[in-house]
Amino acid sequence: MKAGFNLFLRKHWDALIASLAGCLFLYYFTRHGGIGISPDSVMYETVAVNIRYHFSFTDFNGLPLVNFPIGYPAFLALVMLFTGSTVLQFAALINGLLFMGAILLTSIIIKEHRESSSTYKLLFLSLLACSPCLLEVYSMLWSETLFIFLVTLFIICALYYARSHSNSHLLLMALVAALALVTRYAGVVLLATGGCMIIFDAELEKRKKAKHFFVFTVMSTSLLLINLMRNSMAADNLTGI
Repeated sequence: MKAGFNLFLRKHWDALIASLAGCLFLYYFTRHGGIGISPDSVMYETVAVNIRYHFSFTDFNGLPLVNFPIGYPAFLALVMLFTGSTVLQFAALINGLLFMGAILLTSIIIKEHRESSSTYKLLFLSLLACSPCLLEVYSMLWSETLFIFLVTLFIICALYYARSHSNSHLLLMALVAALALVTRYAGVVLLATGGCMIIFDAELEKRKKAKHFFVFTVMSTSLLLINLMRNSMAADNLTGI
């Protein structure tokens, strides 16, 4: 394990530097006023509190959450359960960890895609670490923070599946897609991406291709379908008026 960790450090030392720099930027953005709050943030935070203490997917008005998927509030509630802290107490730290994770995963994507110079890789990761767009997102209590992490993780899972076509990599890719779909409805693009990868893969024979496509489609949409069925029963519509 120690040898594997040392190998990771040698391959991704630049990503660690960039991710630590990104976390430092976020610390300075949030050290005075805390995590940024918007109307959507209030919705996420209150639903997370209701899930944690009442196992109720309702907002501050007592109305069922249907405009947004339940994944991100459920994630916040899970962190509340394990840390014993409120959302506003741990949000900045969790966002920093998610930002760090996204940068590290991007480093793996670059390394797996092609052999590139260390200077190029360091510059690219540094741009991510000080990107105004990403820093704005990760300084807010928004579901995009988790979604971006899941998208980068999906890309790595898809890469490993394309190389091996193994059942384990297929299931892992489908699981990450399912989590992304229930975090933001925009995650449907990962469903399309994974499906097209399987359909147009010339190395898969037809029977295996059909089986993998079926498994990926069913598993990746399972959480979202449960969410939508719950929305329909609770509010008579799927994603709000």
